[in-house]
Amino acid sequence: MSLPEFLTPNFKSEEFFSRRREGGPKEVPPPTEFYKNLFRLAKNLQIIRNLVGPLTVNSGYRTPEWNKEVGGVPNSYHLTAQAADIKSNKYTGPELASIIEKLIADGKIQNGGLGTYDNFVHYDVRPFRARWDGTIAQAKKKE
Repeated sequence: MSLPEFLTPNFKSEEFFSRRREGGPKEVPPPTEFYKNLFRLAKNLQIIRNLVGPLTVNSGYRTPEWNKEVGGVPNSYHLTAQAADIKSNKYTGPELASIIEKLIADGKIQNGGLGTYDNFVHYDVRPFRARWDGTIAQAKKKE
């Protein structure tokens, strides 16, 4: 079984592939056992995109090696193709996170993990709610 070129009307499979090195191409597809996760993730992201417009997938699936290289946590949902770091050209990370929270509250997308950063959002389809704030403002509050 192979992945289709498009997972949804606006997301190509390769957008979610792992890199091998910084600045390198997205060239490593997830293992077949994670395809269902990837389809579920892309379906939820498509709903977000339908509302906010184009999204860039900074990071989708990650190989264990790439996850370690970028400082990902050992149990990252990126490792099982259940997570994506996304950004919008129209919204900051906090603005996009707010929109996603509303979609979750309205029951339009899965209530999984949502991490807010200054310029992007981490969204995942884990089976439980998780939230964290990685913005610079939050980091300064901890100082």
